[in-house]
Amino acid sequence: MARFGEKELGAQALNRLIAATKQYWQDRSLKPNLILDSLAKYIQNLLPRELEAALRIDENRLPKESQKADVLVLLVGFSFEPLLQSVCAYKPREVLLVLNKTYTEDVDGQMVGGWISKLIHKLPDDLLPEKPQKIGALEINESTGEEQFITQPAKPDKVFQFLIDQLLRKPNGNEKGRIVIDITGAKKSMVTGAYLFGALTDCALSYVDFEIYDPEHSSPYGYSCNIGEISNPYRSFQIANWRRVRERYEQYALGEAAKLLNDVIAELGREGIFRREKKKEEIDEGDAEKQEPEELARLKKLWEIIGFYASWEAGDIPQAYDKWKFKIEAMKFITLRWR
Repeated sequence: MARFGEKELGAQALNRLIAATKQYWQDRSLKPNLILDSLAKYIQNLLPRELEAALRIDENRLPKESQKADVLVLLVGFSFEPLLQSVCAYKPREVLLVLNKTYTEDVDGQMVGGWISKLIHKLPDDLLPEKPQKIGALEINESTGEEQFITQPAKPDKVFQFLIDQLLRKPNGNEKGRIVIDITGAKKSMVTGAYLFGALTDCALSYVDFEIYDPEHSSPYGYSCNIGEISNPYRSFQIANWRRVRERYEQYALGEAAKLLNDVIAELGREGIFRREKKKEEIDEGDAEKQEPEELARLKKLWEIIGFYASWEAGDIPQAYDKWKFKIEAMKFITLRWR
């Protein structure tokens, strides 16, 4: 059985890439005084080959040009390579680092922020032609008067508040353009806060996934990366719009409720919520396309009912009758049967 990527890259090229990756793992150091040099060698020798290989395997493993970010939010843990891949993939104008206060006894958020900033500026021009105009977030140290990175405890509420402050409450906060939040690299407690912020504000959420993992070195092979957006359940299931439908209905704004519900149904369809596997008997009989999923049928029925009441409430009795005629006929039939 062919290895992942062997068909597209060729056996010899794949062997060389795997060997180079293993050599990097053996040589790299996470010691504070050596880590920057190790990652600089990764940027120079391995990162360009990884991204080129990923594109050759499947061009959809990296974001399209239209998906570039104006602001890329990076949740920073101790896995730096996927973050550098993400920067090259999204080519942001601004990078916002979400940093812990402390990482180890010897490493704090200020050190890690400095490392990431230096590494981003070392990225090759062919991978990142225009370096980010801003890498932060920064604040003034009251004791020294110098700029320093803003850090916070790795808690969901603190991360959530930090993103609100930096992305929504800053001047021109609503004019930052396309925001992508990469949730790959941090602790789960940090990811929780960032994911919730992204879901509620409809920011794009991205993750760097990998196809091949080496258990001996506890690391993924970078050439097997798959960088892309993950679905936002808050948007996919139209949670906010459902609340608006209910509010309009309870306020007897039935026409608005019907219009909102129609929009919800259309958006749910675009998100693929109503897709289902075809049953064997449907495929055999060729009736699959004629049958609507039960959830969709129920939503349409609700839309019809609200539309009927909206017309009735507005005094448009003929239109209400037309909308509900088949139901009225059905009720007449039932009434006649029970006489």
